[in-house]
Amino acid sequence: MMKKRIFRSMLILAFSVLLATMIILLGVLYGYFENREMDRLDIQLRTLSGDEEEIIGLGKAWRNSGYRITLIAADGTVEYDNKTNVLNMENHRSREEFLSAVENGYGRSKRWSDTISEKTLYSAKRLEDGSILRLSMEQKSIVGLVMGMIQPMLIAFLAAAILCLVFANSLSKRIISPLNQLDLENPLENKAYDELAPILGRLNRQQQLINEQIEDLSAQRQSFSFITDNLTEGLVLTDRHGKIMSLNKSAMELFDTDSSAIGRQLIALERNMEIQRLLENAIDSKGGEILHKKDGKTYLLRATPVSDDNKFGGICLLAVDITERIEAEFRRREFSANVSHELKTPLHSIMGASELLSNNLVKEEDKEGFIKRIHSEATKLVGLIDHIMRLARLDEQEAMPLEELKLKELALEATMALVNDAKLREVEVKVTGSEGKLKGVRTWLYEIIYNLVDNAIKYNKPKGNVDILITELVNEVSIVVTDTGEGIPREDIDRVFERFYRVDKSHGRDKGGTGLGLSIVKRATAYHGGELKIDSTVGEGTKVEIVFPKEKSTGMIG
Repeated sequence: MMKKRIFRSMLILAFSVLLATMIILLGVLYGYFENREMDRLDIQLRTLSGDEEEIIGLGKAWRNSGYRITLIAADGTVEYDNKTNVLNMENHRSREEFLSAVENGYGRSKRWSDTISEKTLYSAKRLEDGSILRLSMEQKSIVGLVMGMIQPMLIAFLAAAILCLVFANSLSKRIISPLNQLDLENPLENKAYDELAPILGRLNRQQQLINEQIEDLSAQRQSFSFITDNLTEGLVLTDRHGKIMSLNKSAMELFDTDSSAIGRQLIALERNMEIQRLLENAIDSKGGEILHKKDGKTYLLRATPVSDDNKFGGICLLAVDITERIEAEFRRREFSANVSHELKTPLHSIMGASELLSNNLVKEEDKEGFIKRIHSEATKLVGLIDHIMRLARLDEQEAMPLEELKLKELALEATMALVNDAKLREVEVKVTGSEGKLKGVRTWLYEIIYNLVDNAIKYNKPKGNVDILITELVNEVSIVVTDTGEGIPREDIDRVFERFYRVDKSHGRDKGGTGLGLSIVKRATAYHGGELKIDSTVGEGTKVEIVFPKEKSTGMIG
């Protein structure tokens, strides 16, 4: 490539010199021939006597030649011209050669002739009668002389051009040959031109720097791959043409591909119109995001154009699994709707009863029942609000002081609080096992046991049993609550800890409670870093087991 450039440069330079020389030479020749022809005109003009018959005869003889004879009267009127009808010619008294001849006897000029539309050389002399005899020659006659020189000049030019070709080719080879033999791997070991020593030294330094940068880039690439491969989000980077430059493991799993996708078009990964429009918008420097559902999961795909000095450089596609967020948002809306419904039910009951009482529409003997009803519904309302507030505190992950506690004592305390409910439903409650020492928040641990036992009593059979077993190991404490109640269908087991969820919706409110007890159990267990398990058989009963670590240092939900 370099040889061609040197060869081409030398050839262009040689041709340019030759061409310039030829043009200058033609210009010099043109000037020489023009001056020579002007002198010939002067000499020819001086030989003419001025006799009218001689002039007319000579004019006829020269009519087909390059010479033109014109006889001009003293007032500038053209009396004779051997090539043009004098009637069509204008007065010549203002012509340069005419004025000079009138004043000095002889005159000459060069100018464009409107009569013959050609540049012309003029030579004029004054005759004895005061008229002016003018002899002129058209430029094309001079051009013809010059053109006659072009052929030998072209031959000389071509010969010189061939010599230049041979010389340029030979010289370029001699210049390039040492350069082609350079050892670029070891620049300082070359013995080429002395002029190349600074370049080779700089090349050696640049090579060392490049090697260091390659090592740094390799380390950075490994670090980048390590970081991105451990991201739960899918990450895809492309160049300005939409070809994949990098993608992490999460992106490979999402798009069902592997590292062979690098170098392919990003659009080819997923044949989805919405994704293609998203990528097209990113290419147009708009960016955007869409929701993409795949394999039962919901992903937020966000495409961002990457710019370099306000020029589009590529696309960064981030895929975030928001399945849990979507489900949490759904549960939040469901919870809000349920709260509204659960609050309205007792409020409507209270409002209805109080309205009847205030309007004296209740018989005297029925008033006590209405008052008890209002009190009962108000109690439910207070309980519901209390449970909602407790869940809110748990959701806020508020740190609370930890105490040394014994689960068995808390279980006995909860059992005593529910003794009347147990007697009413003819359910026997037993607490067995070890002390169950651990560090935790008394309020929340009591809530866990109370709600589990409360549910075990409410949904038990008459003359049923509730067994509370506490086991203490080296690093953990477990509590198991087993009942002989109605049991929970398998399809409902995963949902019983959701807020306001009831397995038997038709009888749920008849059993009392707010529908939030088991939600509090789940959140409070998580607060203590515990693990909750449930096993149930319809018609036989339910077993709930919670395992707590003995040490809970943060008091925050894990």
